[in-house]
Amino acid sequence: MIDRHQRATTFDLAAVVSGKRSVVPVVAVNMDLPIIKVGDEVTVLGHVRRRFFRVGARTQSVTEIVVEQIATARKPQRLEALYAELASRVREARQAPLTREVKG
Repeated sequence: MIDRHQRATTFDLAAVVSGKRSVVPVVAVNMDLPIIKVGDEVTVLGHVRRRFFRVGARTQSVTEIVVEQIATARKPQRLEALYAELASRVREARQAPLTREVKG
């Protein structure tokens, strides 16, 4: 939930996956984002969230990427730092034991 003291930026990220165009909504909360123009190559590190909301009498949902970091191809150093963070997370996840969270 976003309160009135937060600011959210949203945009659609398009990618070609297996020869088909795929569009995913992206949301960044309280972040200073780089200037992104249509056609720019960007890499986003974050997590997938499914959000539900009411529209009239109906409940709808959207699946979106919540940004933790973002880098453009114009900033190779920032892009390398993002990839280093991703590699670190993958190593950490591979070493962590698998657990199943049970909600009570």
